[in-house]
Amino acid sequence: MDRLLRTVAATFAALLIGYLVQVRARNGSWAWDIDRGSARLKRALVLYVTPVTLALSFWTLQLELWMLSLPVLGLAAQVLGGVLALGAARWWRMAPAQAGSMFVCGLMSNLHSLGGLVTLLFFGEAGYAVGAVYRISEPAVMFGVGFPMAAAMAGRQGDRPGRRGDWIRRILTDPYVLIPNLGLVTGIILRALGIPRPPVLDAVNPVLIVGSSLLMVFAIGLTFRPGRVRDYVRPALAVAGIKFVALPLVMGLAAYALGYAGTGDGLAFKVVVTMAAMPVAFNALVPPALYGLDLDLANSCWLLTTAGLLLMLPLLYLVLA
Repeated sequence: MDRLLRTVAATFAALLIGYLVQVRARNGSWAWDIDRGSARLKRALVLYVTPVTLALSFWTLQLELWMLSLPVLGLAAQVLGGVLALGAARWWRMAPAQAGSMFVCGLMSNLHSLGGLVTLLFFGEAGYAVGAVYRISEPAVMFGVGFPMAAAMAGRQGDRPGRRGDWIRRILTDPYVLIPNLGLVTGIILRALGIPRPPVLDAVNPVLIVGSSLLMVFAIGLTFRPGRVRDYVRPALAVAGIKFVALPLVMGLAAYALGYAGTGDGLAFKVVVTMAAMPVAFNALVPPALYGLDLDLANSCWLLTTAGLLLMLPLLYLVLA
């Protein structure tokens, strides 16, 4: 639990440092375009670091036959979260810029850093391995669905109606979609060819993942405006309800129907429920920044659900672990 608390503390520390830098820059203490700097850092991480970490991660991923349904559940949870969030946005008749932010916040959950860490601490290495298979579709959903949909919805703002084929065009031409997915495919190909990953990379990849994650949170802090959270309490609470109530309930029922609760001490069932209860991923804040959606709404959803995880963890531990 100490490691988990340190991770959460480091995340909020990176956010705070970014925010303090923003305050100094906006007060004129530093001659720096803070918005442009944040966008450039996010672009660099997505285009140059994320593809490497994806390739290295998928290079060593091992699958067994019984695990094949786990990625389907992970995919279903992400899609369901996005659909529910988009449904809420449509119910409230949000503008495309806000609806797009709601969609990516509902779609993207923090399965890798927080989800992986929680399953490791609660259920050990076996739980971590099951969680890795569950989230195998996360990069493809994030960069193959979240980014293109955000871009397409940004294109429907004002008098610029979205065109048919925007989604496919974005997958094929948008570097923020194409390059990370190329990294993922590269890792799968290297694994299929039987090429062993050099041992030195075993230590490199965790450093890249943690370092890039904290830098991304720092970049978020550069544009974070906590005073705007009060303006988005209703959508943020809706996303929290999706993450902490709807998804764990639905995915728990699905895992139970598949018989996960009766095999291996119910490990897979426990992992599915735990992963379904993760907060908004900080990568969900990248598409709004890149494509001009409502970044304050996305920031509010991320902050509220990440803070809400602190309340969910004791409940998850008591019920499942």
